[in-house]
Amino acid sequence: MNKSSINILTLLIIGVTAMALLLPAIDVTRGLFAGLDIAQNTTEVENIATPVDVMISYVSEHDELITPRDTITMADGTPVPSLITHAILMMPPGHIPDWVPAVYNLLTAVIVGAYFWMMVMFIRFIININKGVIFEHCNVRLLRTVALCLIIMATLEVATGLIYDSALHHIHFADKSMHYDKNWELPSNTLIMGLLSLLMGQVWSRGIAMREEQELTI
Repeated sequence: MNKSSINILTLLIIGVTAMALLLPAIDVTRGLFAGLDIAQNTTEVENIATPVDVMISYVSEHDELITPRDTITMADGTPVPSLITHAILMMPPGHIPDWVPAVYNLLTAVIVGAYFWMMVMFIRFIININKGVIFEHCNVRLLRTVALCLIIMATLEVATGLIYDSALHHIHFADKSMHYDKNWELPSNTLIMGLLSLLMGQVWSRGIAMREEQELTI
């Protein structure tokens, strides 16, 4: 594989991972500015609700397989029944402890920092490959750092979800067939990438050890 193909793949990886991080960040930013706009146009700032992105499960107690919870009308006027499984709850003040959003924002900042540090280590690894510095211990350290950042990101994503879960476990709806499910999804892709990077580092380290053994034998 020549340098050009390596660089193209590197740019694709950076682009895809950046989109995976930036798209949720854009949504959060939009929500933040929307909240600030509400704050500027309201006379009772203390009554501003806290938006919480949650998943909701619906278990019908009737015989029908799916009971529509709402209806969306298409452009041509056709009504389409929809089942609520995901929602942003505007929680009134006092329903969520003040420390929960603060800790959530802190952990999110750490996740963003780990992402950028991971990308720096990954780019350094690619630069070494382009320079012909391949089977060296420095690359093993870079790969392990990339793996550590990915695993930290996955762990903190779960932690932020569990924090909100602990704060929202008391939520109950008037419709007894509707239940609060959870606030997060398992970041399996991030975790798998981290484990693969860790495995790649171990393979790289083993290859260096075998090369050094052969050099000593010769």
